Amino acid sequence: FENDSFRMGIINSIREQRGLPPVDSTIKYSEIKERANAKLADIVKQNIDKAFINRIIGL
Repeated sequence: FENDSFRMGIINSIREQRGLPPVDSTIKYSEIKERANAKLADIVKQNIDKAFINRIIGL
């Protein structure tokens, strides 16, 4: 379902079967995923204890 065209095709097919109009989505899953990954990376970066990790791996 990461492929925007594939996902919207399935959604609109189901909507058509139920008598609903198709939706024209401008939502791009890859952009949402990238923003979420960047947010997670920022959280990890802010909270990681590099000195502790370096001690564990012997640096």
